[in-house]
Amino acid sequence: MTGFGAAEMAAVMDMMARIAAEEITPRFRGLGAGDIGEKTGPADLVTVADTRAEARLTEELLRRFPGARVTGEETAEPGFDYAADPLLFVIDPVDGTWNFANGLPVFGSMVSVLSGGNTIAGLIHYPLEGDFLHARAGGGAWRQRPGGPAARLQQTGRRGAQPTGLFPHTMFDSPTHVGAVRALAPGTRLMNLQCSAYDYRMLAEGGAQFSLAAGLKPWDHCAGLLILSETGGHAALSDGTAWRPGVPTPATLIAAADMDTWQEVREALAAVLPLQLG
Repeated sequence: MTGFGAAEMAAVMDMMARIAAEEITPRFRGLGAGDIGEKTGPADLVTVADTRAEARLTEELLRRFPGARVTGEETAEPGFDYAADPLLFVIDPVDGTWNFANGLPVFGSMVSVLSGGNTIAGLIHYPLEGDFLHARAGGGAWRQRPGGPAARLQQTGRRGAQPTGLFPHTMFDSPTHVGAVRALAPGTRLMNLQCSAYDYRMLAEGGAQFSLAAGLKPWDHCAGLLILSETGGHAALSDGTAWRPGVPTPATLIAAADMDTWQEVREALAAVLPLQLG
């Protein structure tokens, strides 16, 4: 495994903060009609902030880490092998692009660091506040606010009697959506933030107890899953196996504050997703 220490983490954080200040935040609520495009449909957007930030991050990462490879949401090639390189950076330049393009302040930027297919570091930046969540494998998860010391993040248990679940229903077909809501809603507050960066923030900081995701993309999940794991949380596919970046799966990713919550959610969904449960 390639080493990625505190100095390397600090260098990537500096890149992300600087590039966000130059390419992302100035465009928030200031995009013109020609600055927004569609990829697969009207809900799958790309903006000039996405493409400019990814290009800048790619250039600077390659300069700072010679020999590394870089891929990202806007440039990823079909069939890319996420396990082939000793040092691979995976970029999500603006996670929550629909929110960003529509003026909702719920978006972030993510960089994941992989070695041989394993996530060894993950960083999530929230450009409007300047906050970071970051983790290195085995080194704990941390929240870094501008000008302040890093604070360690650890799971502390549920808040209140009603758990909160994050459920991006647009990623699921209608029967699955309806069935999942019926299975989970009686005792659970369900929310859809349309932003993985904020889903993982809510999980890491204790504001939510579980999340569901389908159609899994490495740039959406590698960083957040490592951060969650380092807080003491648990995540796995609905068939009980670990998710492997870049390997297609029909299963649902369940991420939770702890193993007990993961099991409760899996059991609640068993009738809804029978073909995905082992």
